[in-house]
Amino acid sequence: MPKSCCGCISLRTGTIIVLVLSIIGSILGIFGYIFNDQNENIYYYKYDDYYYERYSSIFHSKTASGILLIKSIIDLIFTIAAIIGVLSFSSKILRFYAIYLLIELVIVIVVSVIFLFMFEYISEHYGIVYLLIIIITIIIQIYFICVIYSYCDQLRKERKEEKEITADANVV
Repeated sequence: MPKSCCGCISLRTGTIIVLVLSIIGSILGIFGYIFNDQNENIYYYKYDDYYYERYSSIFHSKTASGILLIKSIIDLIFTIAAIIGVLSFSSKILRFYAIYLLIELVIVIVVSVIFLFMFEYISEHYGIVYLLIIIITIIIQIYFICVIYSYCDQLRKERKEEKEITADANVV
């Protein structure tokens, strides 16, 4: 587990940076839903002398946009709770947030694999790039989870030391 964030920032500051980035991502997700035109853009492509109809993006459907909106709102709620945990030095809230991020990571991996294999357009045209972006995103998210978890451990150890010092002071 990391002793600092990025080698030069305290775990507390690193955790706050991760949480601020998460809030920005959640807000962008909400605004993305609000400003999405919800139109299904169709284009045509030629294959074997036939023209086929294809949607420009699978994310233009109202169902997918609604799911992404709900995910952004849930992320925002959990992140605000985690910020409260950092400000109140609560390792329990932060540990709960780290578990939430792990669950979210598993979902991202599963959905990414499904997209890669279900939508042949993605795998045909963007397969390697899509895979690299997903791998880099997963590595960064794992590192962020490690930073948050390390800060939880640091808080827990500090609380334990405070209790021992208080107990020793009461004995004397």
